[in-house]
Amino acid sequence: MEEIYFDLLGVRFSEPATAITNVFLAIQCLVIAYYLGKLGEGKAIINNWKRYYFITGISNFIAVVVHGLLFYVMGTDHTIAWVIMNFVATLAVYFVVMGTVQTFFTEEQTKSYNKLIIAAFLAFFIAFLFVLKFVVIMVCLILSMGFILVINAKHYFKTGRKGSGWIVAGLSMLIFAGAVHATKYDIHPWFNYNAMAHIFISINFALVYKGIKMNLKNNLIKD
Repeated sequence: MEEIYFDLLGVRFSEPATAITNVFLAIQCLVIAYYLGKLGEGKAIINNWKRYYFITGISNFIAVVVHGLLFYVMGTDHTIAWVIMNFVATLAVYFVVMGTVQTFFTEEQTKSYNKLIIAAFLAFFIAFLFVLKFVVIMVCLILSMGFILVINAKHYFKTGRKGSGWIVAGLSMLIFAGAVHATKYDIHPWFNYNAMAHIFISINFALVYKGIKMNLKNNLIKD
């Protein structure tokens, strides 16, 4: 397989399209986190959604090192960076799951479910550390996002609230991202499957944010 890289200011970047799209995703997430903080001021529940976007942004900056600086971060150092990236991404998903639970369940139910959710995420990450296979993280993400999609779809079809509909539309984009990643389909050597999947993930971030805003406007998200 041909090595794809380019040199800029004396630094050699590998997988340039992947690294560039990671930077874009990171900035997108941090901007959304900022605006969620402003939109949800005074609403404690919005903090979990804000943390999801903020931490996902950090994860994408770490991904720039993992994908873009392969010539400098190799062997054990690369593995450590990769593990940290996946831990941070998993932590972000925990917050989006809790944001969903807080939105649709009572405070008492949320406290009970929180313990189960923490235990489940810890179990997945411990399993990941033992096998060091990305498939473990993928299963965790699929189950988590599937749960969020089902909850919002049920609410949308029951009430017609468009905010939940936009969240469902956004999460549906992850199906395409997952399919691209699973098949490792490259449009071009310079635009590989990781970069292509990032396009769908970016659309997901934007649509879910739109849904959260609409739910805030309709007072679905409680104080």
